[in-house]
Amino acid sequence: SRIKAENPNVKGSQMNSFLGEHWKALSDRAKQPYVDAAAEAAKEYAIKLEAYNAAIQRFRKTDDGKRWVDEQDRLLRQSVEEEGRAWEASMGIATKEKEEED
Repeated sequence: SRIKAENPNVKGSQMNSFLGEHWKALSDRAKQPYVDAAAEAAKEYAIKLEAYNAAIQRFRKTDDGKRWVDEQDRLLRQSVEEEGRAWEASMGIATKEKEEED
C-alpha cells in the first residue's frame, strides 16, 4: 500500500497503530467514503449469508444432507473419544476398555 511504501520502517503491529492514528486524524468527510463502502459490504455479506444459511437448511433436509450431518456427528464423537483417551493416557489413567483387555 501507499502508506507502507512511504513508511518502510514501520513493521507488523506498529503498522496497525500507525494506521489507527492516521484514521483518527482524518476528518469525518474524508472517512465517509470508507464508512459507506463498509456499510455496503456489510449489507452484501448479510444477504449472501442469509442465502447460504437457507441453502444449508435445504440441504440438511435431503437424504444426502442427513447422511452428511450424521457423518459429522460420528466424526466429532470419534474425535472427542480419541482426545479423551489421549488425555487419560497422558495422565496415567487406565480406561475401562484397557483394564478389560488386560
